[in-house]
Amino acid sequence: MSFSRVLLSFLLTTVLSVPSHAGTKEYWFFSKEDIRTIRLASTTPWGEQLTGDLKRTVSKRRKNPLEAPVSEGGYKHHYFCPVHDTELTFDWDRPHEHYCRQCGKYYTGKKYDMAWIDNLHKVNMSYINACTILYIITGEPVYAGYISDMLYDYSLRYPDYKEHAVRESAFDEGAGKMFSQSLDESIWMADAARAFVTVKKMIPKSQQESIKYSLFSPASELIKRKLKTNNWQTWHNCALACLGVALEDDTLIDVAVGRPVYGFNDVLDKNLMPDGWWGEGSVSYHFYPLRAMILTAEAVRCRGINLYDKRIYSMFEAPVRGTYSNLDYVAHNDGWYGTSLTGFARYYGYAYRRYDKDPLFAAVCGMCMAKSPKLKGFEWLFCPDIPKDPVELTQKSSVFEKIGYAVLRSGKVSATMKFGPHGGWHGHPDKLSITLHDGEKEILPDLGSPAYGVPDHKLWYKKTIAHNTVTVDGRDQNPSSGHLVRFESRDDGGLVEAMADSAYNSVKMRRVLDLSPEGLTDIFTCQSDSLHTYDFVLLLREEPIITAQGRTAPEDTREGYARIWNVKEYDSSGVFEIGTSSGPIIIHTPHEAIILSGQAKGPAQNKDTSGVESMSLCWPVIVRTSGNDMEIKVKWMLR
Repeated sequence: MSFSRVLLSFLLTTVLSVPSHAGTKEYWFFSKEDIRTIRLASTTPWGEQLTGDLKRTVSKRRKNPLEAPVSEGGYKHHYFCPVHDTELTFDWDRPHEHYCRQCGKYYTGKKYDMAWIDNLHKVNMSYINACTILYIITGEPVYAGYISDMLYDYSLRYPDYKEHAVRESAFDEGAGKMFSQSLDESIWMADAARAFVTVKKMIPKSQQESIKYSLFSPASELIKRKLKTNNWQTWHNCALACLGVALEDDTLIDVAVGRPVYGFNDVLDKNLMPDGWWGEGSVSYHFYPLRAMILTAEAVRCRGINLYDKRIYSMFEAPVRGTYSNLDYVAHNDGWYGTSLTGFARYYGYAYRRYDKDPLFAAVCGMCMAKSPKLKGFEWLFCPDIPKDPVELTQKSSVFEKIGYAVLRSGKVSATMKFGPHGGWHGHPDKLSITLHDGEKEILPDLGSPAYGVPDHKLWYKKTIAHNTVTVDGRDQNPSSGHLVRFESRDDGGLVEAMADSAYNSVKMRRVLDLSPEGLTDIFTCQSDSLHTYDFVLLLREEPIITAQGRTAPEDTREGYARIWNVKEYDSSGVFEIGTSSGPIIIHTPHEAIILSGQAKGPAQNKDTSGVESMSLCWPVIVRTSGNDMEIKVKWMLR
């Protein structure tokens, strides 16, 4: 690597991207200290539980054929029921029949079969990952043999896999071989490289050569050609860094970390907001690239490169301040519903170790360990010295102005407002949308996103009418950004006011939320020089109690609206009251307003008590009014 390129990388970022590799001979993913730490943690009660889970993963996988698939995998988002939006059942014995528990029906066809193979690739990687950690913990050669056999079999299959994409239009920038996306290819290869390096000394030389030059090397050439600017590139870079360690090729590591465009620092600087959030506006799409950057940082430590800087620190810190009181998150944009800090807390094991046992990250780990009846993820094994701490996370109201998200807190009650940038492909048209949480559950949810391959993703969940905001003239909002007007944090609550001037042409929208121990006050105004129909929407998690006399509403076939059924309409005389188990909702409306209520699909990716995904419901309440302007005031009297 030339001195001028190193100097350029240094000038472009706050840290030295790629120092000289001179004198650095070893290539590893787990240092001797890491191994000692993991082995020590495995002797704790919760470490023994994790070790037992890993052994069960291996045992379960070995009950079925261990060969790599002979053909390419498809798109994971196709493995969902197109009616109920729930994941189909993976059955080893039915690679061409895919069962939906909700409708009792088998789905067939090439896209489902290829998605089944996608699942199989990932099941195989879970097996490989489990073997990797068990080898570190036990030193038993059998686990190294399991890894070697599986990777060797893939090395024999990989040359025959054809490069393919979900859509032909995305072939050049996103196609894979093992998978239909270079994104998934990169994730798999990063984990595979880590496993290979960890057990390499136990793998026969002939198998090593096949794995390196028939699997890893061609995968690295494919991934180098794929250039993206969002979370995909974090995983492309991660794979190249990990494969560079596996192949002992510093030029690959330099490509991943040091190149001034598309490299680690370039992608991070272009996507990380100043308040610590990833720019795609979703908790799910915050931790997703963060994991890629963690694995990249872990991979290059053996080359004397430290990527754990203040930017990565901020990506760990921001989500801690963005939760509800029970540590759940809002499912903004294409986010999975039901995500929580406890679910992502295993990554804080890395943060705790790499940031000198930072007390914030120690507190997150201890608190989430106490709240989780069963720990998941080997990353916890980096925390042998952290005691479980059931202390509650007590936080005041917070605002993240750049990502455009405010959370108001009063006791255990939280209310949020979203007003920031659209979020790219994963963004939803929902400026000034809100949620409300009572400390145990959402009363007013953001529905999140189902799998991208089901019709409802575009026809319901990504429609403005499916969010707690205002839809104008039945049309979706423009991709746009609002801005913060005012924010106040109080000991007993807080206030946020935001505007959106470009969500609709010629309509200015403003919303004020004020949360206190007495409840939530919500004032939404729209102003325009022309006549419009405004639909103010509240999506409730329970069926509302409406005592007014209603009538069947005319059928509405417009996109989004057609996804709401059993719709009734009511006249409003200026004040309309709705009953809920959390307390009454008082809506102050213009006198000519009409209230509509019905049913629709609720939060996506919902699971029933058995852990099986099931379709949930929500109950939309729509206040419809016409005119140049609109003002609606809602008072939530929370019990």
